[in-house]
Amino acid sequence: MLDIELILHSAGITSNYIGYWLLDSAVEMVMADPSLADNLVEGVYRTVGEKYEISFVSVERNMHTAIKRAWEVAPLRVNKALGRSRVWRPTASEFILLVAEKLKTDR
Repeated sequence: MLDIELILHSAGITSNYIGYWLLDSAVEMVMADPSLADNLVEGVYRTVGEKYEISFVSVERNMHTAIKRAWEVAPLRVNKALGRSRVWRPTASEFILLVAEKLKTDR
């Protein structure tokens, strides 16, 4: 989904990270079925892992790595892309939900 990719790029997460593609898929799933947000590990991480043939633990780790790297380089850029003013790095789950929420409110 192009909107998701724009947010990821504006946050400084690029497609050279595996986590980029995993985040894209995870946000897409949450956008398609908001009830998945209630249990991201079972509802999203496992499904994304199956799609990419990796464990759900690897899904979370790769998303975390992409977010962490973007945060280390430019935390204000990440916050601006997510439309928030918080000063701590979001977890992978928080990031997915924040992107989904931003897409919903921007439409």
